Amino acid sequence: MKIQVDLSVIPPEVVLVDEKNFKEFAVNVRSAEHTWVDPNSIKKLAGDLAQESEWQRNFEDMLEYASNKDWVNSEGAVRAHITRA
Repeated sequence: MKIQVDLSVIPPEVVLVDEKNFKEFAVNVRSAEHTWVDPNSIKKLAGDLAQESEWQRNFEDMLEYASNKDWVNSEGAVRAHITRA
């Protein structure tokens, strides 16, 4: 059985495939080297820190830089590099 994660769409699509195969278990991640992230999701993950004015200013600067590089799509999501742990 496999969990298939498609990071190329917002929100990411997660489905179970090969669900009757109990001899293998894996997570397959579909995406190239980048994925799109909604800035509101980043703010939620930052928690209380996202309320601090310095954090907000730096976050907006980051998004402006990304926008100038065409790393923000028409829906406002910012492109993020995918790294492997």
